[in-house]
Amino acid sequence: MKLFTGILTLLSIIQIGLAIQCYRCLNWDPVSPLFDPDCGLEDYKGQVTELCDFCNTCFITQTAHGLVARGAAHVDHSNGECSTIDTRTDCYCEGDLCNAALCPQC
Repeated sequence: MKLFTGILTLLSIIQIGLAIQCYRCLNWDPVSPLFDPDCGLEDYKGQVTELCDFCNTCFITQTAHGLVARGAAHVDHSNGECSTIDTRTDCYCEGDLCNAALCPQC
């Protein structure tokens, strides 16, 4: 029985270690449940967060037109990694609720 309890404890620690909590919002679709007109603010502290099991990074996506989305990245990225395609920049960070700030490159 002690072995079973030990294994359950270990599995719960591993599960917690592979989850991240991220702000989740967008500022361009008023009918979306994720819509928040404040999503584009520099120091965002929104009401909606997501706990993503088996994720290790959050993201923020910004466009040159001021459109912003935040959430959990379901594909691994490096902390501080950013990529730009056309007028869109995606940046990634590690740590719970780390996607409050805007991309430094944006």
